[in-house]
Amino acid sequence: EEYIPETTQRYAIYKKLSCALDFKTLQELEEEIADRYGKIPLPVKRLLELLNMRLMAKKVGITNLSFADGQLVLELPVEEKLIPKVLSLISLFPEYLKLNPKRTNCLIMQWTSDDEGICFLKEVMQELQG
Repeated sequence: EEYIPETTQRYAIYKKLSCALDFKTLQELEEEIADRYGKIPLPVKRLLELLNMRLMAKKVGITNLSFADGQLVLELPVEEKLIPKVLSLISLFPEYLKLNPKRTNCLIMQWTSDDEGICFLKEVMQELQG
């Protein structure tokens, strides 16, 4: 509200951001926001990072991302090629990652703080993608 005080403009930006279907469009929107409203504050940067993660999740094939009780749940497609990557990630980061015992295609990630969580989520996505 402080960064984009005009409600109509703020909602227009939210709508554009939510409709961004690729990294290039999101980058262009980030540049447009900075040009129009000035230096991007931390909460907006975090929003942009999370939108990037959403696009990366889609690219990896994650079908759903949900957040509750300090945990991020990544619902993965049931694909054999992901199994070794997921198991490798869990063995590397057992304190942060585990499989849901009831739904083995769901990877549960412990969320510590926004900055750490976003960085770790990005690392997880890159490993699943690579």
